[in-house]
Amino acid sequence: MFILNRNHSQSPEVRLTTSGGAHLFRLSERKTQTAKMGVDLRCRLVYKSAEAHLKAPVMRVKHRGEHIFNLTIAEKFTLGNHPMTAPVAVILAAGKSTRMKSETPKVLHPVCGRMLIDYVLDAARDAGVEKIVVIVGHKADMVQKALQHHPDVVFAEQKEQNGTGHAVMMAEPHLKDHHGSVLILAGDTPLLQGSSLKALLDDQASEGAACVIGTADTADNQGLGRVVRDSKGKFECIVEEKDANDQQKQITEINTGCYAFQTQLLLESLNQLKPNNAQAEYYLTDCPRILMDAGHAVAASCSLTIEEAIGVNNRLQLAQVHRHIQDGIQHAMMVSGVTIIDPAQTTIDAAVSIGNDSVIQPGCVIEGDVTIGSHCVIGPNLHLRGPLVIGDNESVS
Repeated sequence: MFILNRNHSQSPEVRLTTSGGAHLFRLSERKTQTAKMGVDLRCRLVYKSAEAHLKAPVMRVKHRGEHIFNLTIAEKFTLGNHPMTAPVAVILAAGKSTRMKSETPKVLHPVCGRMLIDYVLDAARDAGVEKIVVIVGHKADMVQKALQHHPDVVFAEQKEQNGTGHAVMMAEPHLKDHHGSVLILAGDTPLLQGSSLKALLDDQASEGAACVIGTADTADNQGLGRVVRDSKGKFECIVEEKDANDQQKQITEINTGCYAFQTQLLLESLNQLKPNNAQAEYYLTDCPRILMDAGHAVAASCSLTIEEAIGVNNRLQLAQVHRHIQDGIQHAMMVSGVTIIDPAQTTIDAAVSIGNDSVIQPGCVIEGDVTIGSHCVIGPNLHLRGPLVIGDNESVS
């Protein structure tokens, strides 16, 4: 909580202090609407983009949820002694893989030579995240061992599976000193794109929101949480299918499970969660409503595709995301000058590199760290495994 005090000197200036009088900063006033100076106001630092440091960031000041005015920062600004930091991400990876019917934790299943969770890690990094908290649970040691080589990854353990809200609670030791945005992501959604996550962060900045919910529109909404809006189109709440009434089940805007929260407000809302639902679990989806009831802005942004929302819960969905990723790998190669005679009969891992004017005949499977030079002919019906390097102008059959 902060106090804004109007400086009545000739230069338009607002001074910001904590309610205890400490940490005074000067801010030049950009736009003023009717406001009483000297009252307690909740303040939120809002960046025009996801970059952590800009020359002219903007502060949007609200009182009880009402926008009062914007301020541009004249000097380096910190909240107390804590600077605004780059976004962090919390990735939920504690599930038991029940429907996968597998001894391997779901997020470790391979797709095109990489683990499912690897794609989520990359999407978070592409959005500007510098620290990632992975929530582990089922076979926690196996997941930690698989990811321990990532310097930007830390772990928190959910020993009991009591819902998504409970899972995020486990990250509190890693979030309590963070002042900025936090993305909440599912570890089994490998089609997430960094550009979509950055859009969530940008929407949070432009809206001055405590939370932005990533949504997608689809008629195939079975089993997915519905996004309920009021008569004016503003976000109202998220209803899980098991708790939805017949009218709510007809809603086609669904929750993708991706969120951008202001970290400290997220922690406040987690502390107020109650297991008041059919499953007696702590739902993360209740946090936006808690924040709204406290007067904070919450928005729902339909900035993701339904493909990005695909979570891998069974082998059918594993095959589905494999096809999407494989199509992307082959598309990138073909536009860069590689001929793939029959993409449907070809499988190429993400780590494979192929030079221009090379031809991949039907029936080829190329796995692992394989480098193929230019002007090569590979196949047909050939299985290559890395590590392997094939020079230019070679034919391998």
